[in-house]
Amino acid sequence: LLKNLEKRFRFYIDYYILNIIFIKDYYPLPLIKKSLNYLKEIYYFTKINIISIFNNI
Repeated sequence: LLKNLEKRFRFYIDYYILNIIFIKDYYPLPLIKKSLNYLKEIYYFTKINIISIFNNI
């Protein structure tokens, strides 16, 4: 618990140690140019209704 400027107590959590413990996974986003070049070579495309898929989740 910490006192804020208004002399009231606030609950405070320091996540610094918790962040050190967890293993960080890095997944960089692919470049758009590279992805478009890959799609250029594909012959079959699929059309998906994203709204209906979202509602099913």
